[in-house]
Amino acid sequence: MQAMDDAAMTQVTAQDGVSIGIQLPDSTLSFNQINLVDTDGTNDMNQAASLVIAPTTNNATQGVRFFNAFNTPTQQAISINIDAGTNAANQSTANINVALPQDLSRIRINPLSIYLAPGRGEIFTARKVDLTTTNSVRTNVREILQIGEQGVDIVFKSGEAVGFNLQFGHEDQGHLLKFSSGTLLCVANNAMCVTGDSDNASNPIQVHSVEGSSLKFGFKLSASNQTTGLRFYDHDGAGGFSGFYGDIDSQGLLIGADGTMDKFDLTLTNITMGDKTAVPNTNTFNGLNNGSMGNIGLTGVQVTDFKATIRGM
Repeated sequence: MQAMDDAAMTQVTAQDGVSIGIQLPDSTLSFNQINLVDTDGTNDMNQAASLVIAPTTNNATQGVRFFNAFNTPTQQAISINIDAGTNAANQSTANINVALPQDLSRIRINPLSIYLAPGRGEIFTARKVDLTTTNSVRTNVREILQIGEQGVDIVFKSGEAVGFNLQFGHEDQGHLLKFSSGTLLCVANNAMCVTGDSDNASNPIQVHSVEGSSLKFGFKLSASNQTTGLRFYDHDGAGGFSGFYGDIDSQGLLIGADGTMDKFDLTLTNITMGDKTAVPNTNTFNGLNNGSMGNIGLTGVQVTDFKATIRGM
């Protein structure tokens, strides 16, 4: 057997790399739970601990769903080209292009919670497959964040498929991950992106503390100009904005955007903070229960050279 490089393999097989199409059943990416494991734990360095993402119910529409502009599940595939390079000198070791379904208009993240748990196994004592049952968790598992019944919607501009490129080795695009297409119109909980209505506080995002207090709020981020949207990619060709990117360095996961991005509006609505119990907690300030803080908003926000690092657990 003789070794054959990629260019020679292309000539012999008449195939330039491999393209993969992924068709999700009912356009749904379902999961029972996702564990991010810290092997030396949070309190005891001899035991593992996990940050767990899991739906509180187990049904056919849990997880993440993909919809088209007609509000029906998309029938098109996610396409992956695992050899998107040109085979020229000094190219990336791996150059992978990923494109979400061509007719994608909205992604729905169905209701879920984030838990802090000891160990790395199943966090529920039992799982029921139905639409309403809230499953019980094991001892010492703490729910720290909950997304309400309507979940979170991410709405994109129709006709512009969301695409990004992954490069490993020599990154001639300058980053590990870089968006090549896609325009965001809205991200919000409680179906605000879908209905266009204001937040009625019926399905808030909730952050819980160990003591029982909570922070509840509605969230909406939308493009200030709904015609152009919030573009992920280089849209002027002049360096004014070269797109969103992602990298992994010695400090952690780096997320950024070079240049000046499109303007957006951000609102936090029906903010309620405090002790959620009916009987005042004597450990809170003056024994106060939940108190409304109203709404907070920013309009026409424009960010230049955005950069954020995510690290630790």
